[in-house]
Amino acid sequence: LTPIGVDLLQQEGVTVENVNLELDLLELATPESAAGIADGLVACGLGPRFAASLAESETAEDLDEAGQLALRDCVQAQLDDVTARGLLVGFLTPATDGSTMSPERAEAGSQMATLVRGCGVESRYYP
Repeated sequence: LTPIGVDLLQQEGVTVENVNLELDLLELATPESAAGIADGLVACGLGPRFAASLAESETAEDLDEAGQLALRDCVQAQLDDVTARGLLVGFLTPATDGSTMSPERAEAGSQMATLVRGCGVESRYYP
């Protein structure tokens, strides 16, 4: 466990009850802190849940609320803490070379797209 992740999450008031997509962890994340934030989410028992909440960003179709919940549940059921941590590190690692996406983010997007397709939803970026 990387203490900076837990400290950062606690400082931002993140709890099991209030973590959601509106929490802009990308604003907090740096290449140096992405793993710590992911570790903090996993340590708080939120790794798979939070990683699954990112699934909709990889869909090609607009899902209604029920579809979004079903997709999150399906993706979350496929995730253990280790896999969720890897996805979170990837999604939270910002590009540092001026590009729009880090290699870590691209890899995490590809992995998430596979999970999304496994739930019967068309992927947006990775056919």
